[in-house]
Amino acid sequence: MIASMDDGNGRKKTIALTSTAGRARATPIDWAAASGHYDHVRELLRLDPNLLVKLTSLRLIRCLESGWDDDARLTVLPSPPPPARPSHISPFPASRSTATPTACLRWASYGGWLLYTSAATGNESLANGFFSRATASNVSGHPRQRRVLRIGHHHPNSAVSGSRTVVSTGGNFELGFFRPAGDSNTASSSDGSNHYYLAVAADGNLVLTNEVGELVWSSNVVISSSSSNGTVALLLDSGNLVLRRDDGEVLWQSAEHPTDTWLPGVRLGMNKITGHVQALTCWRSSSDPAPGVYSLGIDPNGTSQFFTYWNTTVSFWSSGEWNGNIFAGVPEMTSHYFYNFEFVSNANASYFDYSLQDPTVISRFVLDVSGQVRQLIWVPSADEWMIIWAEPHQLCDVYAVCGAFGVCDEKSEPFCSCPTGFRPSSMEDWELGDHSHGCRRNHPLQCDSGKDGDAFLLVPGISLPGNPSPPVEASSAQDCRLACLRSCDCNAYSYGRRCALWYGDLLNLQRRVDDTAGMDDLHLRLSAMDVSSKDQYFPLVAARNVSEGAALVALLDERLQGDADPRELERACRVACWCVQDDEAHRPTMEQVVQALEGVVAVNVPPIPTSLQAFAD
Repeated sequence: MIASMDDGNGRKKTIALTSTAGRARATPIDWAAASGHYDHVRELLRLDPNLLVKLTSLRLIRCLESGWDDDARLTVLPSPPPPARPSHISPFPASRSTATPTACLRWASYGGWLLYTSAATGNESLANGFFSRATASNVSGHPRQRRVLRIGHHHPNSAVSGSRTVVSTGGNFELGFFRPAGDSNTASSSDGSNHYYLAVAADGNLVLTNEVGELVWSSNVVISSSSSNGTVALLLDSGNLVLRRDDGEVLWQSAEHPTDTWLPGVRLGMNKITGHVQALTCWRSSSDPAPGVYSLGIDPNGTSQFFTYWNTTVSFWSSGEWNGNIFAGVPEMTSHYFYNFEFVSNANASYFDYSLQDPTVISRFVLDVSGQVRQLIWVPSADEWMIIWAEPHQLCDVYAVCGAFGVCDEKSEPFCSCPTGFRPSSMEDWELGDHSHGCRRNHPLQCDSGKDGDAFLLVPGISLPGNPSPPVEASSAQDCRLACLRSCDCNAYSYGRRCALWYGDLLNLQRRVDDTAGMDDLHLRLSAMDVSSKDQYFPLVAARNVSEGAALVALLDERLQGDADPRELERACRVACWCVQDDEAHRPTMEQVVQALEGVVAVNVPPIPTSLQAFAD
């Protein structure tokens, strides 16, 4: 049989469709479907609807994909199987080793090739026409057809998947699946067993599907059936991924859905008509791009400044208002800054956008997982990003940066730690740099004021948390301690010149770095099982407080009710610790003791005697 078809360029192409014993006969409709000439397919089906059942089985898809333009190869296709029964259809075989689209497609039987190719190119009208004809011709049940359509969407020529990527025209941006640093659980594993696909679906939407065709995400734009065929997704050289019609109308764009990164040309602000807010949201961790707890957005009251939020409710940093040159709260900016910012506020919207004075510079703003806003510039010679500025400047000024009961210390790495008796709530997240879940006790509280119930651990050198409960009447540290024990919700107390109690989770605990003389100490509530005798041994506690520069008021006899001069107390404690040093040569003489107590000579910070530590152990 000889068939003559238009190749799409005005030229006729003649192909030989021969038949041999035991082999399939490739028909003109096969060739038209395989080549994407759907106008020919429609015309052939209009002339003879029965041609539908003559379409080659999907068992031959791989052969057709590689050989439809080779006349000789079309004559050696194996025989198609009879139409499969519905009971033989399953989404994928039970064995993971054979769970591939090819294995599933083999069951699709006659007519499946047209479904597959139409879905692969997003030709919805052709697929819908096929459904109506397939029902009349008893080709396949709708469940199978839907399954084939989903697999068609995964056609390698129409989707981003695995290592396949899309690069913008100028080469500035690349779209694809990637593996965050330190992450072993990826969207596309090395053996290809966990593939995801990003493609334009038959209805014109941009969709993300998994390996079995289940919808994970959709642009969810309402598109008329008449215009869905002309919908394309383009990666612009600005980094903006747009879904648009052939006439240029933009239906959806990634610039309206920023994640943790602010690129030039992208607007951050609020639509006053719809209430839609475009803001940055940090990653959950350095290897998990799911939304984190910090966000950056424009002032909802309409002023020209940005605020960072914790859990979208607590504001803890402001950029200061824009004065036309710089943000008042970002001292690193100068009048000769290399960004051109623009603030627009009218009846419809309020927003910021910016451009680069030098378009050859690669730069971005990022809301880091730590809650800091960072301006980054790419340094080609070093092949890395350089931080120009970060706000808040001190990491420990980020609200709840170490989570509940976590302690922040700017001088340590990592900067978050758990106090004695606590451990990270999620060790996996903690190791990935996500400290937002904070710390939890090793053992739950007993909520029993008896001897074997709960106890308190002195945590020296920690800034007291904000927002304690109203002051409690207590004449001594012991009364303050008992007041906290009366409520199971009380987690800490401090006693200096007054009794302060804290209920609920403690946030923003921070290691003090300034002069702590005379400052109150924090006593954390723990199960008695987590408070050892070593931690409660008073001489050792006193020596540690002196050595670490912690507040010393808690060491006073309760009968003094905290009434002591802080500097005199510090001198006395330091002298006492020097007097019990292990090496007698390090102990002061009586003359030196008197001079030190009178303030005639300075007293250095003493080391903790080894004998005290050994005795406690």
